[in-house]
This record gives sequence, C-alpha cells and structure tokens, in this order.
Amino acid sequence: ASKANGMNELREYAGKFIDAVERLKHVLSHLVQFAKKGEIEKYLADANLFMEFSGIVTVAWQWLKQGIMAQEVISGSGQAKSGLDFYESKIETMKFFYKYELPKTLALADTLLNTEWLTIKGDKEVLM
Repeated sequence: ASKANGMNELREYAGKFIDAVERLKHVLSHLVQFAKKGEIEKYLADANLFMEFSGIVTVAWQWLKQGIMAQEVISGSGQAKSGLDFYESKIETMKFFYKYELPKTLALADTLLNTEWLTIKGDKEVLM
C-alpha cells in the first residue's frame, strides 16, 4: 500500500485499502477476546461473515497490486508501453472493486462487532 500511496493516481485506493485492513484488525481483535476466554461459540458464531470480510480485503490487496503494476506501465516506468488499453482496463476494474465490493466490509464489520448472538442457539428453540 505504501507504493500505491506514493502514486497520485492510486493514493485514494491505498487509503481505502489501509482503512479496510485496520477495520479487519479491529474485528479480529474483538473476536479473539472470546477465543481467549474459551467462548468458542461466540468466537465462531459468524465465521462465514468473517471469511467473506477477509476475502474481500484480500482481493482488494491483489487489485491494488495490479493497479500499481498497471500504473507503472501507463506512466512509462513499467516494462512495456504496448497494450495500454489492457493496463487502463486493469485500473478501471480495480476502481470498480473498490467502489462496489470493498464498502461491503463496513456492513460486515458492523455485524461481526455486534454482540447480540442471534446465530447461537439458546435454551429455547426459535422457530422462523
């Protein structure tokens, strides 16, 4: 992210990625406290949501890496200057991911930080 942060064209996306990583760290820190106390049901209650969250952040990281490479080529500091359309489409696809997919981590974090344990079966059976 630091390399992207040094590129005017990618600085905004580097910031969004760093924010998402910090959000992921915060959620993980919140969840780990339950594992440390042996409250494994609470720790794993929304594991599928955590996997979705971490997957989105991981893909954002990969898109930022591709964005860096593409921007280097577009700027002329990369290996080849041919096929600029390909590299420009990489940048546009990265921007699409950051606009439409990365924001999903906000809602996922909100749910994962919520301590109303709806997915843990209590003493009463809940009929839906």
